[in-house]
Amino acid sequence: MQKLSNVELHFIAKELQCLVKSRLIKVYCTGERQYRFKFKKEGLEYSLQVVMPQGMYLSHYTEEGIENDFVKALRKRISNWIVDSVTQFNSDRVIIIELGRNKLYFDFIGKGNILLLNNNIIELLESEDEKRKLEKGMIYSVPEVTKKDFDEFNKVETIFDLNLPKRLQESLSNASNWKTLLQNLLNKPAISIVKDQVVASFEGPSDFNSLSEALDSINRPEVVLKKNPNYVKLIKRLEEQEGSLKKTMEKLVKTKEYAEFLNRNKWLLQEKIKNKEYKENDNEILIELD
Repeated sequence: MQKLSNVELHFIAKELQCLVKSRLIKVYCTGERQYRFKFKKEGLEYSLQVVMPQGMYLSHYTEEGIENDFVKALRKRISNWIVDSVTQFNSDRVIIIELGRNKLYFDFIGKGNILLLNNNIIELLESEDEKRKLEKGMIYSVPEVTKKDFDEFNKVETIFDLNLPKRLQESLSNASNWKTLLQNLLNKPAISIVKDQVVASFEGPSDFNSLSEALDSINRPEVVLKKNPNYVKLIKRLEEQEGSLKKTMEKLVKTKEYAEFLNRNKWLLQEKIKNKEYKENDNEILIELD
């Protein structure tokens, strides 16, 4: 997933307004620096996929998750809290979800970070960013950036000072008539997404109703895992079989060791024991060892 720009995160923040008044019911890790936040409101569930430092989007796909120390800490602090607001900080690559007296900061600047704040840092994903070290109890401030004055963007060349996708920059810089460009965008909505340097364009509002939906489509798991009602039983049986197989292998190793020992020392046995008698079903059996 390519990093989302300030502008794209602006629209994501708008889409996330559906989370206001919802309850945070679950947090789990879905991959390296990837987290899923689940919310519930009026019988509906919303799933927020966060990929650090690329961005975030609402997802409709199911992914199996794991629980790490960061997830445990967040669950302990904010499970079942109600979302009061979702905002973008200062038009930058930072999204803030406010839950009562606590705030979740999703900082997509640099290598990215997730922080839980209550004036001071309560929990954090990364203990340092590009310019400073962070720790619990510190007063947190968003990494310093240059504040843009949008009144300065009367000249076309200043578009390149914004954190905009390359294709959008080219479209804006080559547009001789801004009014025509804007009208075309309004009349023919399109979302262009870059995945692994391959551009896929999805045109028409009937295909994707939101940026989140488009991102979710190309970033969906290759296989959607479905819960098997017999999953626990199957795992238990596999564990039992694994234990039984382990014991059998241990016996085989011991038997092999005994056989090798006897083979190495058979001449000693032959000197001491010339033959051996066995009884089976009242019949005597003589085994000659010489």
